[in-house]
Amino acid sequence: MSRNISDGPLIRFLMGGLQYQIEHHLLPIIPRPQLPETQGLVRQRCKELGIRYTEKSLSEALFHVISYLNQVGLRTQDPYASPLVQRYRG
Repeated sequence: MSRNISDGPLIRFLMGGLQYQIEHHLLPIIPRPQLPETQGLVRQRCKELGIRYTEKSLSEALFHVISYLNQVGLRTQDPYASPLVQRYRG
């Protein structure tokens, strides 16, 4: 579920190289300054193998993460409800 964040001067400054998550997770030993160079190679290889290469804007990525956390975290109305207790109480 890794995704890259669309690059630009502000994003580069704010993210400090973390916008290249796909390349970082595939090749964790590559130094951060070389990740932009690696992006083209990884993107091309993904295309050859038919693997989806996901890149979103920062706002799209944040929306996706927050939506997922809300979906997982708000499943029950009672934040103190224990799944074990609910199982036996019905």
